Amino acid sequence: MKDFNLLSIFMILMLGMSFTACSDDDEDGGNGGSASGVNNPLLNEGNMLLTSISRSNEYNADDPDIYKYSYDEKLRPYKAEENDEISFTIDYDKGKIIDWDYGSASNLSVSFNSKGYITKVNGSWDYTEDGERENGSMEFIASYDKDGHLTEVATNEEFHYEDGSEKEVSKITFEWKNGCLMSIRDNSVYDDEESTSTRTFTYGDQKNKFRQFPGILSADGGEFFAVGLFGVGPELLPITQQEVEKEGPHEDISTGSATYTLNANGSIDTENWTNQGGYDGSIWKFVFGYTASNAISASKTRSSDVQPWMTSADKAKKVKDFMSKLPFMSKRRHGK
Repeated sequence: MKDFNLLSIFMILMLGMSFTACSDDDEDGGNGGSASGVNNPLLNEGNMLLTSISRSNEYNADDPDIYKYSYDEKLRPYKAEENDEISFTIDYDKGKIIDWDYGSASNLSVSFNSKGYITKVNGSWDYTEDGERENGSMEFIASYDKDGHLTEVATNEEFHYEDGSEKEVSKITFEWKNGCLMSIRDNSVYDDEESTSTRTFTYGDQKNKFRQFPGILSADGGEFFAVGLFGVGPELLPITQQEVEKEGPHEDISTGSATYTLNANGSIDTENWTNQGGYDGSIWKFVFGYTASNAISASKTRSSDVQPWMTSADKAKKVKDFMSKLPFMSKRRHGK
């Protein structure tokens, strides 16, 4: 069944009424490694933090996927888990993303702008496995408009082997109008082979009070969206979507429609998508969990928590593996 991998569904919401484009990139380019806080309306206006999202369909209704989010004493999101396996941890003081399962990703750096949104992630790897050496590098750069909307992600990946090399360049653009994300377009070139994915949405009149990203973008690879590290979401909640994927002569089209229930304070309680991925009758359900912001008392990540038994080669390989799980990273090469 086609999953909700953020890269494959990748990027997708929309609507608007006026035809005046949003302003261009955030004036604060943000090259700093640290962030003193994250400008998240759910926290700033609602005094709440998202702590979990569960995702289920008719096949795993009794055992849903659970995504958990943790925050440090400054209420910054520093850890995400998927079914109790670490997706990421962030050391804000060092400007590093650490894959907790795999040890220290010491050469995986992250930068933020003044609003606490991720603007850049870059890293490299160099390891030998089964007698074959591989090394490479990755960098993605994210841009935002003045309202805190993600507008573009540019990604470069290079892979070098003893018998050759490969390269992928992609550009993902987010079109916003009247505070709603209209479309997400992903154009990638991998070793001269071009592929495109375009996702568009329509909206009703249901307000998204705290500008949350729906679970369709926030779960299964979209943890950075869920906790506000990729800016703010749409002002309304999307009710339909269409995704068109093209690779060579092949074209796939999938559609879906959504309904929501809200909590008394206006935050998202449940979200249901029907026919997502083109499977007739399939319903995906997301359930959101929260806690009051004054209830958080988590400790910061510490470099001393790194697993000491991993070799440098193991760490390098896991850095590359971790990169492949990041939103914006191509899943085609990694067999996803």
